[in-house]
Amino acid sequence: MVFPAWSTSRLGFGVALVASLNPWNRAAGQTESTVVLEPGQPRSVIVESGRTSRWSCLTPAPSIVWFFGSTSSPNSTLRFNAGAAKQGNPVWSRSGPGNREVVVQLTVDSPNSMVTARIWSEMEPDFDRAEPNDQFVEAKALPPGGETRLYLFPRGDQDWFRLEVPTSGLEQRIELALSREGRQVFPEGLELGVTDTKGRPVVQRLGTPDDEGNWKPVPFQLDPGNYRFWIRARGDRSWRSALTLRVHSTPIATVVAKEPAPLPTSPAVPELPKAIPPPPKNVPPPALEPVLGHTAERPRERGSTWLWALAVLGLLFAFWLGPLFLRPRRVFDLTR
Repeated sequence: MVFPAWSTSRLGFGVALVASLNPWNRAAGQTESTVVLEPGQPRSVIVESGRTSRWSCLTPAPSIVWFFGSTSSPNSTLRFNAGAAKQGNPVWSRSGPGNREVVVQLTVDSPNSMVTARIWSEMEPDFDRAEPNDQFVEAKALPPGGETRLYLFPRGDQDWFRLEVPTSGLEQRIELALSREGRQVFPEGLELGVTDTKGRPVVQRLGTPDDEGNWKPVPFQLDPGNYRFWIRARGDRSWRSALTLRVHSTPIATVVAKEPAPLPTSPAVPELPKAIPPPPKNVPPPALEPVLGHTAERPRERGSTWLWALAVLGLLFAFWLGPLFLRPRRVFDLTR
């Protein structure tokens, strides 16, 4: 079938008109065009896998713009690129004083050639000049005195800082101060992590602020060198108010051992003789050994001399009185 020339041109115009009115158009997936987003107004588009598209957001004042993307395909990945070391989903970028437009690039990785996506942006005032410090390579140096302010906003924000330990024997104390109202914002607590220059974890602390809104993790010791530490809120919490960060390096208190004072001297107490324990029952007492004198002769027992003297006197007395008893008695006859 052959169509007239005029009808063919009208048909092409109608197809182009329908394509322009179709909300699921391919304009978002073409590299030669830039899609402008209104903050807080999502757009549903069809993007091509493996191709890069440009998205932008206009800001009336210096702001931080966040770009978000989602897709219903479980095997598809949306990735934004907002410059060096700022890739992911979501991703944020800052509009400087002289540049009120923020532009990012979107790449889709998917086995399907066409992917249905939902893209939107959010804008907030630029109140944290320390950003970007969300990654290890973006760690900020602490000002003199080790005190600065930080914002744990938006959700999932993580701030990195540098820490230098010049000498050994120092104790590191990292503290956060916030208001009483801020204490209730972080019921799951806060988290502190310290890494070395290669990103390997060294110290980790968890805890919740006290009733006054202060969080004082347990101090720790580090060898001399350069380190990085980060602070974030647990439970995907965020707060728009500033937190005061303080870092203290204090010498470790050493305890010097003192010699004990001499005890006062007391008069000597005579030593009492030790009590002799009683002999065990049913055991005969040991035989007494004779005590030897100056000579090897057996010593004479006391009183033996007097016994011998009495024995001699008794014999003499017996010899003297014996005849008197042995003499025959004279018998007197009383009858005469």
